[in-house]
Amino acid sequence: MKKNLPKGYNLKAKSCDHKFLDYVTKYENDGLKIHSVFNRVINLIDANGNLITIANNELDNGPATLIVDSKINFNFINQEMEVKYYDQKITIADKLQISLADLKIWTVPAAKIDKVNSIYFKKNKNLFDSYLKSKLTTDGCGYFYLANFHSDKKFEQSSGMISKELNLRLSNLKAKLIAGEDITAEIKSIIGFGIGLTPSGDDFLVGMLSVFYLLKEGEKLFLEIVSILKKFKIETTDISKKMLKYSIRGSTRENIYKLINALTAEEKIKEKVIKNVLEIGSTSGKDIAVGIMTAFDVIINIRENNGG
Repeated sequence: MKKNLPKGYNLKAKSCDHKFLDYVTKYENDGLKIHSVFNRVINLIDANGNLITIANNELDNGPATLIVDSKINFNFINQEMEVKYYDQKITIADKLQISLADLKIWTVPAAKIDKVNSIYFKKNKNLFDSYLKSKLTTDGCGYFYLANFHSDKKFEQSSGMISKELNLRLSNLKAKLIAGEDITAEIKSIIGFGIGLTPSGDDFLVGMLSVFYLLKEGEKLFLEIVSILKKFKIETTDISKKMLKYSIRGSTRENIYKLINALTAEEKIKEKVIKNVLEIGSTSGKDIAVGIMTAFDVIINIRENNGG
């Protein structure tokens, strides 16, 4: 005999950033619709096409994101359900109500990282590199990473055409960044390239931009890429557009921020910090991690070429 299921869930919001509140409270009883639903995430879209996210507490804080205080699976929500906001509550049909009354506001810390200490970074980079390599396949940015950072060609024959082409495009981008050459064509070539909800080229760029923004040594490169991205219409998936939109403002997910800081810290990096990023999405976290490692490598190469 089946148990009677509750008519709806009443949850409390744990945390969100100011952008989430801005978009939700602006429209109150009109304009919000369900864009997409996954086990741990509901994406909403407002009347101006801004994407905002409701996530369960297995995920981390991020731009335009609200975390609920529950491990709930959202598979009972569908795109046809009505979304309302009133009296500090978000309701989705009669299935879900989320109270925003006692949530905490999350912000990415404003402090930037000064010049990277080579000794600390090398120690943590080796641990990060070893863990990352053990988790990578040749899908996405994996082949680029294995070929460029480990000179590992044994996977070449088993790699698909997309991975090989992505390797070529990312290799060209990395080389031109180090050489100080124009990267407009290379940036354009990786936007939207790859498969999935967030193509690998976009995930890689999010990781790279996060490092360039947070490290003072990367500021010039960050501004250069942002300038390029603002010159053309970004053609990619809606979820990727959201990630890139916030990345060019210097806003990133909490776990990405923690990983970048851990890589530059004196203390030994913890496996959990690495794992939290690698587990973003199905392959997104791995591609973001490759972008992070590549950005550090670019900065160090530029420093060494300049006699730093």
